Amino acid sequence: FGRPGPAGAGGESTLWVLQARPITAYSFSPDAGQWTTANFREVMPGFASLLGQSQSFHHDFSRAQEELFRRLRLWRPEDEGTVWSRTFFGHGYWNVGATKRAASRIPGFNERSFDRTVGIDPTYVGDGLVTPWNPKTIAGAIPVLVALGREYRRIPEEAKAFTEWFDREEPGWDEICPAELDDAALAERVRWGLDLHWQVNRWALLTSLLSTQAQEDFHRTMAALDRKRSAGATPDLPTEARLMTGLEGMATARPLHDMWELADSLRRYPGALDLLRNTAPGELARRLPALARSGPDAEAWRLVAGWIARYRYMSNIDEDPSVPRWHEDPSVPLSMLRGYVADAANGREGTPAGTPAGTAAPRGRAGGRRPDEDAERQRKVRAEEEARARAVGRRWLRYGLDPFWLGRFQKQYELVKTFCRWREETRVYLSRARYHTRRFLVEQAGRWAAAGLLADADDIFWLTRDEVLALAGRESRAPSGGESSSPPPDFDRAREAARRRRSLAVLYRNFAVPSNIQPGPFGPDGQPRAGAAVGVASMERAGATAEGGPALLTGVGCSAGTATARCRVARDIVEAAGLRAGEILVAPHANPAWVPLFNLAAGLVLEEGGLLSHSAVVAREYGVPAVLQVKRATELLRTGDVVSIDGLTGTVLVSRTQA
Repeated sequence: FGRPGPAGAGGESTLWVLQARPITAYSFSPDAGQWTTANFREVMPGFASLLGQSQSFHHDFSRAQEELFRRLRLWRPEDEGTVWSRTFFGHGYWNVGATKRAASRIPGFNERSFDRTVGIDPTYVGDGLVTPWNPKTIAGAIPVLVALGREYRRIPEEAKAFTEWFDREEPGWDEICPAELDDAALAERVRWGLDLHWQVNRWALLTSLLSTQAQEDFHRTMAALDRKRSAGATPDLPTEARLMTGLEGMATARPLHDMWELADSLRRYPGALDLLRNTAPGELARRLPALARSGPDAEAWRLVAGWIARYRYMSNIDEDPSVPRWHEDPSVPLSMLRGYVADAANGREGTPAGTPAGTAAPRGRAGGRRPDEDAERQRKVRAEEEARARAVGRRWLRYGLDPFWLGRFQKQYELVKTFCRWREETRVYLSRARYHTRRFLVEQAGRWAAAGLLADADDIFWLTRDEVLALAGRESRAPSGGESSSPPPDFDRAREAARRRRSLAVLYRNFAVPSNIQPGPFGPDGQPRAGAAVGVASMERAGATAEGGPALLTGVGCSAGTATARCRVARDIVEAAGLRAGEILVAPHANPAWVPLFNLAAGLVLEEGGLLSHSAVVAREYGVPAVLQVKRATELLRTGDVVSIDGLTGTVLVSRTQA
């Protein structure tokens, strides 16, 4: 059935399934703790390979989390032995309960505010766990606050030194051809690649975790203005979203700008444009090497091949090592490129049929808007908002603020911007590291499969990090000459483990896994738990909507601006690659591979993410209105619905539904 559920069965010599139905509501006991897929499900959506989860979540995330808590003097004896990440239902979860336990050692901690940042639906009333400011908590927090200030300064400096080392070393890695290595050298490179992944991910995670803390501090400072705005007395106050607009030089935004430049260059080659528009992306990907070698438009195709080579490390699902990189399968970026040039052929502005007149101007070449012009306009918006914030701070008494508000604002604002940039920068380096790691894994898997050690080359991605390291270690120590008549026992176990784990993808193929594992509002006796918000955790049937479709959806406004247009619902990047200029993109999430689409989109509606997620950062850099954390948006909206979004207030209004 592909999902867990109660079933009735009977029979003697033959087993008959008499009835089966899906579970419509469930909850977890307090003993299970509190776990979430937040952030994990954005970078590794769906049923990801176990090797990817084992490397990125179980190993890298767990070690980085512990390191940061130790650096910040938050580690306590009771934290020893904590499991920071686990796999449930075949998906990765992290231990948010243990994280809150450590974070609550700082005065001012507010569980509801923490859950808002992470994207967790609370199952409690009020603010949940709150750490007050009093002499005891302040005294205990002094070493932590001193350490936090130190790490705010040190980690960007250390990350910069590491990325400079990476840049110096990478050309040498590029020269290594995995197929030319002997078995022992290849096995050593496999082990090296997994360690490189950890080294780079360490900095990506440390900057990301500190970025979250910096944003939480900044949010509390801005909350004083939010309360004034809510009261209606002073509506024209600076907002977090506008202050974080137009942060130039974001590393994950570079592919967007470069794809626009590529599409603009291709206008000189009508024959290449015609082939791009009228050839299936998969077929074009197969023919690209030959097209770039010779022919009337070879120069154009060499430009395309150059873009793919520059971003060879990118992937449809970057964090999953089992997914090919774009240099292996460029069909998705070719499909995106076709979207950039599709409407220019007919001299149209690119507005999809059915879009109401007077709505958002389409983006991309078809709309005649350059990404650098968008970015410059957004920088001006940010400069105006910064001036407004400084003016408010200087007149603190008028706005009911404390006299230290402006100094606190300026310090925290600079920290948020710094860590936002480094979060995006280290993410690109991590993608580059994964590219190298996968190159050696694929070659090693092919050799093991050819030798009969694995049933299939892809089985390597269903092993854990430790299992791959152990098998590669055996290979690197293997004596030269002579062959065993049967695979060693560790490969026997590996083949069986891979077979068993692959079956999980089939068992849970129709199951929408819960975003959070936490105690539900009701206990085993059916009675409400003490302090629970009854009804919050109940599971609605997927796809259930009121007749005529939803009228209003709400989320978190993460990039200011409004747009009204037809929407395109995409549950993965392959569907999203069909986006037309001027449509509003509706998706569960958006990882860096989706970024080139942002220049086509009139707006974004995502189920995941937050103010500092990479999709929000890039959207603000180029002025794309974005509403994130819109629950079940891909279920409640359909491609062709006309929606109006407000990226400041976080609303999505359905003005016309698709019949």
